[in-house]
Amino acid sequence: MAESDITHLEMSDVQASPTAAVGLARELRREGVCILLHNYFPAPIEPFLLNLASTHAGTLRQSRAHCARAIELSAELGAPFYAAHAGFALELPPDLLGQPKAQREFCRLHADGCPARRAGDIFQESVTELMATGRRCGVEFLIENHVAGGDLGAEAGKILLPGCFSDQILAWAAAMDGFGLLLDVGHLRCTARTMDFDPGKFCAAVAPLVRAFHLSDNNGYSDQHLPFDGSAWFLDFVTSHPKVPAILEFHDSRPDDVAAARALLP
Repeated sequence: MAESDITHLEMSDVQASPTAAVGLARELRREGVCILLHNYFPAPIEPFLLNLASTHAGTLRQSRAHCARAIELSAELGAPFYAAHAGFALELPPDLLGQPKAQREFCRLHADGCPARRAGDIFQESVTELMATGRRCGVEFLIENHVAGGDLGAEAGKILLPGCFSDQILAWAAAMDGFGLLLDVGHLRCTARTMDFDPGKFCAAVAPLVRAFHLSDNNGYSDQHLPFDGSAWFLDFVTSHPKVPAILEFHDSRPDDVAAARALLP
Protein backbone atom coordinates (compact mmCIF):
# COMPACT_ATOMS: atom_id res chain seq x y z
CA MET A 1 0.00 0.00 0.00
CA ALA A 2 3.00 2.30 0.29
CA GLU A 3 2.77 3.38 -3.35
CA SER A 4 -0.99 4.03 -3.23
CA ASP A 5 -3.12 6.59 -1.42
CA ILE A 6 -5.25 3.92 0.29
CA THR A 7 -5.26 4.54 4.02
CA HIS A 8 -8.43 2.64 5.03
CA LEU A 9 -9.52 -0.83 3.87
CA GLU A 10 -12.38 -3.18 4.75
CA MET A 11 -11.52 -6.88 4.44
CA SER A 12 -14.27 -9.43 3.87
CA ASP A 13 -14.08 -12.02 1.10
CA VAL A 14 -10.30 -12.54 0.99
CA GLN A 15 -9.33 -15.50 -1.19
CA ALA A 16 -6.70 -16.97 1.11
CA SER A 17 -6.39 -19.35 4.03
CA PRO A 18 -7.50 -17.95 7.40
CA THR A 19 -3.87 -17.79 8.55
CA ALA A 20 -2.75 -15.94 5.42
CA ALA A 21 -5.73 -13.56 5.52
CA VAL A 22 -5.12 -12.62 9.14
CA GLY A 23 -1.41 -12.24 8.42
CA LEU A 24 -2.20 -9.86 5.56
CA ALA A 25 -4.49 -7.77 7.80
CA ARG A 26 -1.77 -7.49 10.42
CA GLU A 27 0.90 -6.59 7.85
CA LEU A 28 -1.27 -3.85 6.33
CA ARG A 29 -1.95 -2.47 9.78
CA ARG A 30 1.80 -2.35 10.49
CA GLU A 31 2.17 -0.37 7.25
CA GLY A 32 -0.26 2.23 8.60
CA VAL A 33 -3.46 1.14 6.82
CA CYS A 34 -6.58 1.31 8.99
CA ILE A 35 -8.30 -2.08 8.70
CA LEU A 36 -11.95 -3.03 9.16
CA LEU A 37 -13.12 -6.65 9.18
CA HIS A 38 -16.52 -7.71 7.87
CA ASN A 39 -18.84 -10.69 8.10
CA TYR A 40 -16.98 -13.86 6.97
CA PHE A 41 -13.44 -12.56 7.55
CA PRO A 42 -11.37 -14.61 7.84
CA ALA A 43 -13.18 -17.06 5.61
CA PRO A 44 -13.24 -20.54 7.18
CA ILE A 45 -11.47 -23.46 5.55
CA GLU A 46 -14.75 -25.39 5.51
CA PRO A 47 -17.62 -23.20 4.29
CA PHE A 48 -20.49 -22.75 6.72
CA LEU A 49 -23.60 -20.60 7.02
CA LEU A 50 -22.86 -17.62 9.23
CA ASN A 51 -26.24 -17.41 10.89
CA LEU A 52 -26.71 -15.71 14.25
CA ALA A 53 -30.39 -16.76 14.19
CA SER A 54 -29.73 -20.46 13.57
CA THR A 55 -31.88 -23.04 15.34
CA HIS A 56 -29.16 -25.61 14.61
CA ALA A 57 -26.90 -25.80 17.67
CA GLY A 58 -23.70 -26.46 15.73
CA THR A 59 -24.23 -23.67 13.23
CA LEU A 60 -25.16 -21.24 15.98
CA ARG A 61 -22.10 -22.12 18.07
CA GLN A 62 -19.79 -21.75 15.04
CA SER A 63 -21.40 -18.45 14.00
CA ARG A 64 -21.09 -16.89 17.43
CA ALA A 65 -17.50 -18.11 17.82
CA HIS A 66 -16.54 -16.72 14.39
CA CYS A 67 -17.94 -13.28 15.21
CA ALA A 68 -16.34 -13.25 18.67
CA ARG A 69 -12.92 -14.01 17.13
CA ALA A 70 -13.45 -11.31 14.52
CA ILE A 71 -14.28 -8.81 17.26
CA GLU A 72 -11.12 -9.74 19.16
CA LEU A 73 -9.00 -9.42 16.01
CA SER A 74 -10.67 -6.09 15.24
CA ALA A 75 -9.58 -4.88 18.68
CA GLU A 76 -6.00 -5.99 17.98
CA LEU A 77 -6.07 -4.06 14.69
CA GLY A 78 -7.55 -0.95 16.30
CA ALA A 79 -10.81 -1.13 14.33
CA PRO A 80 -13.75 0.79 15.82
CA PHE A 81 -16.39 -1.76 14.77
CA TYR A 82 -17.05 -5.16 13.22
CA ALA A 83 -20.29 -5.94 11.38
CA ALA A 84 -22.06 -9.15 10.39
CA HIS A 85 -25.17 -9.73 8.34
CA ALA A 86 -28.54 -10.29 9.98
CA GLY A 87 -29.40 -13.96 10.37
CA PHE A 88 -31.55 -16.33 8.35
CA ALA A 89 -34.87 -17.76 9.52
CA LEU A 90 -34.17 -21.02 7.66
CA GLU A 91 -31.06 -23.19 7.76
CA LEU A 92 -29.73 -22.63 4.24
CA PRO A 93 -27.10 -24.99 2.86
CA PRO A 94 -23.86 -22.96 2.53
CA ASP A 95 -23.69 -23.56 -1.22
CA LEU A 96 -26.90 -21.55 -1.66
CA LEU A 97 -25.23 -18.33 -0.46
CA GLY A 98 -25.23 -15.88 -3.34
CA GLN A 99 -27.80 -18.02 -5.22
CA PRO A 100 -31.11 -16.14 -4.87
CA LYS A 101 -33.09 -18.29 -7.31
CA ALA A 102 -32.03 -21.43 -5.49
CA GLN A 103 -32.84 -19.75 -2.17
CA ARG A 104 -36.33 -18.94 -3.45
CA GLU A 105 -36.91 -22.59 -4.30
CA PHE A 106 -35.52 -23.65 -0.92
CA CYS A 107 -37.98 -21.31 0.80
CA ARG A 108 -40.86 -22.73 -1.26
CA LEU A 109 -39.99 -26.24 -0.11
CA HIS A 110 -39.30 -25.44 3.53
CA ALA A 111 -41.52 -22.49 4.40
CA ASP A 112 -43.91 -24.62 6.47
CA GLY A 113 -41.09 -25.40 8.90
CA CYS A 114 -39.88 -21.82 9.28
CA PRO A 115 -39.26 -21.20 13.02
CA ALA A 116 -39.46 -17.42 12.63
CA ARG A 117 -40.26 -16.56 16.25
CA ARG A 118 -37.63 -18.92 17.67
CA ALA A 119 -35.04 -17.69 15.16
CA GLY A 120 -35.79 -14.11 16.17
CA ASP A 121 -35.24 -14.90 19.84
CA ILE A 122 -31.96 -16.66 19.05
CA PHE A 123 -30.82 -13.73 16.93
CA GLN A 124 -31.40 -11.30 19.79
CA GLU A 125 -29.51 -13.58 22.18
CA SER A 126 -26.59 -13.77 19.72
CA VAL A 127 -26.38 -10.04 19.11
CA THR A 128 -26.70 -9.21 22.81
CA GLU A 129 -23.85 -11.63 23.59
CA LEU A 130 -21.63 -10.26 20.81
CA MET A 131 -22.35 -6.64 21.73
CA ALA A 132 -21.12 -7.48 25.23
CA THR A 133 -17.98 -9.05 23.75
CA GLY A 134 -17.49 -5.90 21.73
CA ARG A 135 -17.81 -3.66 24.76
CA ARG A 136 -15.16 -5.68 26.60
CA CYS A 137 -12.84 -5.35 23.59
CA GLY A 138 -13.61 -1.71 22.79
CA VAL A 139 -15.15 -2.66 19.43
CA GLU A 140 -18.75 -1.93 18.46
CA PHE A 141 -20.62 -4.93 17.03
CA LEU A 142 -23.02 -3.94 14.23
CA ILE A 143 -25.63 -5.71 12.13
CA GLU A 144 -25.92 -5.10 8.37
CA ASN A 145 -29.28 -5.06 6.60
CA HIS A 146 -29.99 -7.93 4.21
CA VAL A 147 -30.44 -7.74 0.43
CA ALA A 148 -33.62 -9.18 -1.07
CA GLY A 149 -33.18 -8.88 -4.82
CA GLY A 150 -35.63 -9.55 -7.60
CA ASP A 151 -34.43 -13.12 -8.16
CA LEU A 152 -35.26 -13.97 -4.54
CA GLY A 153 -38.64 -12.26 -4.59
CA ALA A 154 -40.78 -10.71 -1.89
CA GLU A 155 -42.43 -13.90 -0.63
CA ALA A 156 -39.16 -15.77 -0.09
CA GLY A 157 -37.46 -12.66 1.24
CA LYS A 158 -40.11 -12.23 3.93
CA ILE A 159 -39.70 -15.88 4.95
CA LEU A 160 -35.92 -16.07 4.88
CA LEU A 161 -34.53 -12.65 5.77
CA PRO A 162 -35.27 -10.88 9.05
CA GLY A 163 -34.73 -7.15 9.19
CA CYS A 164 -35.85 -6.24 5.69
CA PHE A 165 -38.28 -3.65 7.05
CA SER A 166 -37.55 -0.68 9.27
CA ASP A 167 -40.08 -1.69 11.91
CA GLN A 168 -38.24 -4.98 12.41
CA ILE A 169 -34.94 -3.17 12.90
CA LEU A 170 -36.52 -0.69 15.27
CA ALA A 171 -37.91 -3.61 17.28
CA TRP A 172 -34.39 -5.03 17.60
CA ALA A 173 -33.14 -1.68 18.83
CA ALA A 174 -35.94 -1.50 21.39
CA ALA A 175 -35.02 -4.97 22.66
CA MET A 176 -31.22 -4.51 22.65
CA ASP A 177 -29.75 -1.44 24.30
CA GLY A 178 -26.98 0.04 22.14
CA PHE A 179 -27.96 -1.80 18.95
CA GLY A 180 -26.21 -0.35 15.90
CA LEU A 181 -26.76 -0.72 12.16
CA LEU A 182 -24.37 -0.85 9.24
CA LEU A 183 -26.66 0.48 6.52
CA ASP A 184 -25.87 -0.96 3.09
CA VAL A 185 -27.62 1.32 0.62
CA GLY A 186 -27.14 -1.13 -2.26
CA HIS A 187 -28.89 -3.83 -0.26
CA LEU A 188 -31.59 -1.36 0.67
CA ARG A 189 -32.31 -0.30 -2.91
CA CYS A 190 -32.87 -3.90 -4.02
CA THR A 191 -34.90 -4.83 -0.95
CA ALA A 192 -37.10 -1.73 -1.22
CA ARG A 193 -37.87 -2.49 -4.86
CA THR A 194 -38.59 -6.15 -4.16
CA MET A 195 -40.69 -5.47 -1.06
CA ASP A 196 -42.30 -2.33 -2.51
CA PHE A 197 -41.42 0.31 0.06
CA ASP A 198 -39.73 3.72 -0.01
CA PRO A 199 -35.99 3.45 0.78
CA GLY A 200 -35.90 7.10 1.80
CA LYS A 201 -38.54 6.52 4.48
CA PHE A 202 -36.58 3.47 5.66
CA CYS A 203 -33.46 5.63 6.04
CA ALA A 204 -35.34 8.28 7.99
CA ALA A 205 -36.79 5.67 10.35
CA VAL A 206 -33.48 3.96 11.18
CA ALA A 207 -31.29 7.08 11.09
CA PRO A 208 -30.59 7.15 14.86
CA LEU A 209 -29.24 3.58 14.66
CA VAL A 210 -26.83 4.01 11.75
CA ARG A 211 -23.18 3.64 12.79
CA ALA A 212 -21.65 3.02 9.35
CA PHE A 213 -22.53 2.91 5.64
CA HIS A 214 -21.75 0.54 2.79
CA LEU A 215 -22.06 2.61 -0.38
CA SER A 216 -22.62 1.35 -3.92
CA ASP A 217 -25.27 1.60 -6.63
CA ASN A 218 -27.21 -0.96 -8.66
CA ASN A 219 -30.17 -1.43 -10.98
CA GLY A 220 -32.57 -2.10 -8.10
CA TYR A 221 -32.79 -5.77 -9.05
CA SER A 222 -29.44 -7.23 -7.95
CA ASP A 223 -26.59 -6.04 -5.73
CA GLN A 224 -24.10 -5.05 -8.46
CA HIS A 225 -21.68 -2.97 -6.33
CA LEU A 226 -21.49 -0.22 -8.95
CA PRO A 227 -19.84 3.19 -8.44
CA PHE A 228 -22.17 6.14 -7.92
CA ASP A 229 -22.21 9.80 -8.94
CA GLY A 230 -23.77 12.99 -7.64
CA SER A 231 -27.27 11.84 -8.65
CA ALA A 232 -27.25 8.84 -6.29
CA TRP A 233 -30.55 8.54 -4.41
CA PHE A 234 -28.84 8.07 -1.04
CA LEU A 235 -26.26 10.84 -1.25
CA ASP A 236 -28.20 13.52 0.64
CA PHE A 237 -28.88 11.12 3.51
CA VAL A 238 -25.24 10.00 3.73
CA THR A 239 -23.80 13.51 3.57
CA SER A 240 -26.22 14.62 6.29
CA HIS A 241 -24.34 12.21 8.59
CA PRO A 242 -20.74 13.41 8.09
CA LYS A 243 -19.40 11.71 11.23
CA VAL A 244 -20.68 8.26 10.23
CA PRO A 245 -17.96 6.17 8.49
CA ALA A 246 -18.76 5.45 4.84
CA ILE A 247 -17.22 2.45 3.07
CA LEU A 248 -17.10 2.28 -0.73
CA GLU A 249 -18.08 -1.25 -1.74
CA PHE A 250 -17.40 -1.35 -5.49
CA HIS A 251 -16.69 -4.35 -7.71
CA ASP A 252 -14.07 -4.13 -10.47
CA SER A 253 -14.11 -0.34 -10.43
CA ARG A 254 -11.55 2.04 -11.90
CA PRO A 255 -9.41 4.24 -9.67
CA ASP A 256 -11.11 7.28 -11.21
CA ASP A 257 -14.52 5.98 -10.13
CA VAL A 258 -13.31 5.51 -6.58
CA ALA A 259 -11.77 8.97 -6.49
CA ALA A 260 -14.92 10.58 -7.89
CA ALA A 261 -17.10 8.89 -5.30
CA ARG A 262 -14.77 9.81 -2.46
CA ALA A 263 -14.92 13.45 -3.56
CA LEU A 264 -18.72 13.45 -3.06
CA LEU A 265 -18.47 12.47 0.60
CA PRO A 266 -17.80 14.68 3.63
